[in-house]
Amino acid sequence: MSRTLIVPLLALVLAASACDTFPQVRQQDTIEAYEKYLAEHPDSNYAAEAKGRLETLMYEKAKTDQTLEAYDAYMKRFPNGMFAEKARNEREKFLWEWADETHTVEGWDRYLSEYPQHDAKKVREARRRKMAAEYAPNVKIGEITREKVNLAEDPEGPLNGWLFKADITNGGD
Repeated sequence: MSRTLIVPLLALVLAASACDTFPQVRQQDTIEAYEKYLAEHPDSNYAAEAKGRLETLMYEKAKTDQTLEAYDAYMKRFPNGMFAEKARNEREKFLWEWADETHTVEGWDRYLSEYPQHDAKKVREARRRKMAAEYAPNVKIGEITREKVNLAEDPEGPLNGWLFKADITNGGD
């Protein structure tokens, strides 16, 4: 190869590598940096690596944040990604736990609307819990009291346990 051809070729290679910001993106290692890089360099030699790392970071964020929004962002961007099945299962579990924790009709409705045929047993249980949440306003629990008692119900025995009492009023059907 002639010397006159090598110099321009070397300059072209150096210019191309100088324009590629992937080393800085890799050093930043953030979702935002990889997204920006892929938007600006979709055909880069590093695009596949950037996509892979972006997917990993978004999945890790979903696991850390434990929010529907984070799982949905991952699923929207990578519906068939390497963590897609795990993310779908974790999202379903998260939504179930959220509905259970809030114990609201809205929570169970959301679970049932998003997973109407996920698992027959779970769907039946979600419907049962939704009915309980609908009925809950009809039930009033009075002041809870406690007293020391003998667990063997022996009037002469030691007081070795607790009895909790409350008046419960059912205002429904």
